[in-house]
Amino acid sequence: MHRPRLSASLVITAPLAQKAATAGAQTAANYRVLMVRRVNRGAFAGALVFPGGVQEPSDSGPLACALRETSEETGIRLPAPLAHPIGRWLTPRAKQQPKRFDTRFFMVNLCDSDAALEQLGRARPQAGELEHLCWVAPADVLEMNRRGELPLFPPQFCIVREMSQVKRWQELAAGLRHLAAAAPVEPVLCRRSDGRVVAVLPGDWAYPADAAAAAADGDMRVADGHLFEPAGALGREMNRLVMERAAEGGFGNIRLIRTADADAAGAAAGSRL
Repeated sequence: MHRPRLSASLVITAPLAQKAATAGAQTAANYRVLMVRRVNRGAFAGALVFPGGVQEPSDSGPLACALRETSEETGIRLPAPLAHPIGRWLTPRAKQQPKRFDTRFFMVNLCDSDAALEQLGRARPQAGELEHLCWVAPADVLEMNRRGELPLFPPQFCIVREMSQVKRWQELAAGLRHLAAAAPVEPVLCRRSDGRVVAVLPGDWAYPADAAAAAADGDMRVADGHLFEPAGALGREMNRLVMERAAEGGFGNIRLIRTADADAAGAAAGSRL
């Protein structure tokens, strides 16, 4: 199996206007995140993702790649000092996944005074690459995915879920700082007898010590009954996503099943990737 291609993605958040922010419910987020839908071909077709793409030889590194791709795809140009890392994900090894990526994720939290805010209203999707772009609340992304209306992939789901726990853009950098320190995440896919897909993540009791060997012949094999276990069953640590494959690409109705101790175990397991 080929080595995954280096790539990078940029998560951009922008604050709501003060009037709009105060008019909403107290529990609503006072910011929106930029997401894009790619044309219905190639990698990530049909699903909502963050701007980004494959790292080119001319890029000085992953961040330069993320900034360049974002500029090409949306017209938004941002300076490097505004960005900070929020994790690294590897595409699962599976027969139905011929292309794999090693993706670094970065975040830019624009504030009310940033000159870059002036660009946002002029942002346009790149013809031939994107169908559209949108500014959405993290909680709305999760709800639309739950209803099967908006397909996502595991990295985007997990990042948006973490964001949904932070209601104020002023607290995003601190609230997601732990993602930067996390080890690379490589999900291992399992098929369940009801047609759903389970993405086993580092920290789960079923996550293999050697992800490459476990997926050498396709999807990892775990006893079907174990894939239906609720969180904390038999006292086991669990960290997995249960997903429904979407016809147009990506997954709908994604649910995270995680026990309290899985995060620490995940850091140790992920560091072996």
